[in-house]
Amino acid sequence: MAGKPLRILMVSSALPPVVDGIGDHAALMAESLAAMGHSVTCIVPSGTNYADIPGVAIKPCWNPKVESSVIDAIIDAARAGIDVVYIHYNPFCYGKWGRNLALLSLRKRIRAVSPAIKLVVMIHERHVPLWPWRFTIMSSWQRPMYTSILKQADQVFVSTGPWMNDIEQMVRPGVDVTCVPIGSSAGQPHISRTEARAQRNLPDDVTVVGVFGMPHVSKGVDGLAAILSKAAAEVGPLTLLAVGGIGKAIPDGIPGVTVVRTGILDARGVSDAFMCMDAFLCPFSDGISTRRSSMSVALGHGIPVVSNVGDSTVALFVEGSEYASAFTLAADTSESALTAALTKQLSNRHEWDRRSQAALSLYRDVFSYEVTGMLVAEKLQQLSSK
Repeated sequence: MAGKPLRILMVSSALPPVVDGIGDHAALMAESLAAMGHSVTCIVPSGTNYADIPGVAIKPCWNPKVESSVIDAIIDAARAGIDVVYIHYNPFCYGKWGRNLALLSLRKRIRAVSPAIKLVVMIHERHVPLWPWRFTIMSSWQRPMYTSILKQADQVFVSTGPWMNDIEQMVRPGVDVTCVPIGSSAGQPHISRTEARAQRNLPDDVTVVGVFGMPHVSKGVDGLAAILSKAAAEVGPLTLLAVGGIGKAIPDGIPGVTVVRTGILDARGVSDAFMCMDAFLCPFSDGISTRRSSMSVALGHGIPVVSNVGDSTVALFVEGSEYASAFTLAADTSESALTAALTKQLSNRHEWDRRSQAALSLYRDVFSYEVTGMLVAEKLQQLSSK
């Protein structure tokens, strides 16, 4: 580790075993930084028994229902002595309907304790859009909160590259903005493909398409049944392995498709389920991007991905890139385009090994917490030396 060990206060609204993608990322990043020799403390809402994180102190000490609570907890830690406050930001993490105006004075309160403490923000979500009308109302406080937290930050991390241009126009002069991809919340494979299928009584010759996560409109859950049934008509019977809460949104009786629902699983269970898959289907309203942890779980397990291009898609995912064979991408989220992409992926089984190796290479090179943790640590060391 270059430079002195840092005392890092990480702020998150969740950690495992709470089912929460931001909490998973916070835990894995904290573990990575602690493994490098930094002193990491995570402060989280009280009232939950959180799983241990190797090398990391966990302090459940604030109340999301009280706007000032998380700020007061940060200031208490600052008085005890820290170098960095590292906030995982989604407005809904810190207040009902994403409203916590106490965040507007965070930097001022930190600097009153010690001007040397650096404020670092990881942007997972920005704010709701301006439509429908409920979002319009919530935007009236979420947008000022978002602008303010960027203006206060000494370093900004962001989960997807296309947001960076706007953010760079909003931060103070000289503040660095860096993209930090979201890695797999399920770690690396523990068992072989054959062992995983045996656990679920899935024969080797069954074609398994996987979906994962919670049901959300941004994941195109409403159209999955039609896509799967049409693909099955082209390539033959399919088994859909629905991992996590998304299974509740998948109907029975899809022509040509056998649906297997796992329910909510721990990280080991998710990993073992992914090892059963031939392809991972993940339509996204804004396109495939580096902020989608469900997609990175697939990559980390060598599972080829079927998704779509959108506003958040960067060159990493497009045809001609070094890792392009890890994906089969539709041009948009239409049923016809996604069906064609899934059918193409499942029809080219002779290419599976090559696609699987490309997925694993991409994960190791870009998404693994060994890589992103080193990137974050380097930026924090540079910041602390200023």
